This record gives sequence, structure tokens and C-alpha cells, in this order.
Amino acid sequence: MGGRYRDMRHWMYDHYLDYPSFEEALKHPYPGICLNDWDWFCHNIYNFTSFQTQSTKNKSNRAKLPYVHCRGSRPFVNYLEDDMVDGEIELFRVTHFNKTNGWVNEVAHSKHCMSYL
Repeated sequence: MGGRYRDMRHWMYDHYLDYPSFEEALKHPYPGICLNDWDWFCHNIYNFTSFQTQSTKNKSNRAKLPYVHCRGSRPFVNYLEDDMVDGEIELFRVTHFNKTNGWVNEVAHSKHCMSYL
């Protein structure tokens, strides 16, 4: 249940960001949300100072990551426990390489290559 609420909040926030100003976003509620609920979300969630501060920090921290993984929300330790991979080097390859798209970026690829030296 919490995951659905979080997803819905995210979709509504994306909709909110589609508009250039707070006032403009208020005029265009998310589809399926009544105007009163949309007004409450805009005033109490998205325009709240602590939300804006946390959002800015999160954007900054995500930008600092040298590479991302491609295995979703499943904990990495589950791959080790389920014997899907053998060791940390193989775990890195499984979580940062995709058969269709290849490595997530060159930094991840070079780090993996360096681990064999």
C-alpha cells in the first residue's frame, strides 16, 4: 500500500513540475485527483520548505554517483545468498551490466576490468 502511495506521489510531482510556476500547477490538477486534494498536495507537500530542501539534497547526491546499477530494488545480498553469483566481482558485473545495453557506463566497465588485475 505504501509503495502505491509513493508511486502516485511521484507521478503527481512529475505532473506538478510540468508547469513553469506554482500558480500554474495549481490550475491543472493531476488526472483523477479532485481540485481540493490537488491544492492540498501542492501547498503541503511540494511547496513545503523541508520538501524542497530534501529534494535539492537528493538531486545533488544522485549527481555525485559515478555510476548506477541496473537491478532495481532487490538487495544485492540476495544475489549472493541465492547462489546466483559467485563472489563480489561477479556480483558487480551482474548488477552493472545488461545483455541488451551493455555496461551502465565506462566508469563501471573500467572498474570491473581493473578488478581482474
